Amino acid sequence: MGGAEKQFIYLARALGDAGINVHVYTFRQGKYYEAMSSITGVTPIWIKANTYATRLNGLWQELRRLQPHVIQSGQLYSGLYVGILGRLTRTISVGNMRTSIGNAQKVGGLALRLCLQLPTALLVNSNQAIQELGKSRLIAPQKLYYFPNVLDLDAFDVDLLAGRRTSVPHQNIRVTFVGRLTAVKRVDRFLDALSRAREVISNIQGIVIGDGPCRVDLQRQAESLGLFPYGVCFLGERHDVPGLLSCTDMLVLPSDHEGFSNVLLEAMAASLPIITTPAGDSTLVVQHNKTGLVVDYDAIQMANAIVRLATDKERRSLMGNAGRALVEKMYDFDRMASRACGIYEQIARQANDIQVAEMCKQYV
Repeated sequence: MGGAEKQFIYLARALGDAGINVHVYTFRQGKYYEAMSSITGVTPIWIKANTYATRLNGLWQELRRLQPHVIQSGQLYSGLYVGILGRLTRTISVGNMRTSIGNAQKVGGLALRLCLQLPTALLVNSNQAIQELGKSRLIAPQKLYYFPNVLDLDAFDVDLLAGRRTSVPHQNIRVTFVGRLTAVKRVDRFLDALSRAREVISNIQGIVIGDGPCRVDLQRQAESLGLFPYGVCFLGERHDVPGLLSCTDMLVLPSDHEGFSNVLLEAMAASLPIITTPAGDSTLVVQHNKTGLVVDYDAIQMANAIVRLATDKERRSLMGNAGRALVEKMYDFDRMASRACGIYEQIARQANDIQVAEMCKQYV
C-alpha cells in the first residue's frame, strides 16, 4: 500500500473519529482499501462501472441520495469526478494531489487540467508541489491548500515493538529502501551506491522492501554489481514494514521525484537516520545533519553518506532520536481531523457557503 492510499484511509478514520459521517466510494473492488472497514469502520461502496460516463452516473446516483456537504477525492485522477459532480450537485468538491508536478504531468495535458481545475479547491501534501503548481499556472494559487502527511504513532509503535521483540541479532549494517519498484524511485541509484559503499565497508547489507515493474531489472543489476547473495536482499511486497524498519540501521530514499514521501515519517518514527535526495519536500521533512543527510542525485554522494553513517553509531542514534521527536511534534495523526476541517471551513467561506463553513468550524 502506497503513501497516498494510507493517507486517504487515515483521513477517513480521522473524520469518522471526530463524529463526521463519512462515506467512501471506489471504482476498484478490494485492492488497497480491502482492510478499510476494519481500520476505519467505513466499508467502501463499490461503483461497478468501467467507463467515465458509467462511473459518473453511478456516483451521481449515490450522491443524489446522500446529499453530502463536501466531496473529497482520494487521488489526483479522481479529482475529475468530484469536480464534475460538485458542480452538478452544487457541493464543495476537494481534489487531492500527493505527488510532484513532474509525476502529475504523466496524467496528460487536458486530463491534468481538468483534475486540477474542476474541484473547488485542491489539497496538496508538498510545499514544493504548491510552488511548482503556482508557477505552472495550471490552477489559481488561492485554490491550493497545504495538507501534509501524518502517521498514527500508536498503531505504528505496536508493530515496531513486535519487530524488535522478534528480531535476530546480526553483525551487518543494514541500509533499507522502502517503496514501489518503479523507474521514478531510482532504486538503481540505491544499488549503485550500495555497491560502492561495500567497497569501503564489506558488512553493509542492502534491504529492498517493495515490488513493482522494475524488480526483475533491479535484480539483474544487483547480480551484475556482485551484490548477491550477501550484499542485498529483495523482500518483495510486505505488510510488516514497521517491524522490518526496527531491524535496520538507516533508510535511503533515492527518488528523482516525490511529493511528501510517507516512508520518511515511518523511518523517523522508527528512530532511523535518513539519506535522501532533495526530491519533493524531502529537504523540509529531513533536516540535514540533524535527522539525516540530504545528498544530490548522485550515487557517489549517496555511497559516501552511507559510509559516513555506517561508521558512526552515535551519529545514527542522535539523528534517529531527533527524527522521532520531529514526527511526534509535527506529523502525529491526532491533528489530522481538525486540520482537514479547518481547510474545509476556509474553502466553504471562499465559496460563500456559510452553512458548511459553520458546520466545519465545530470540528476545528
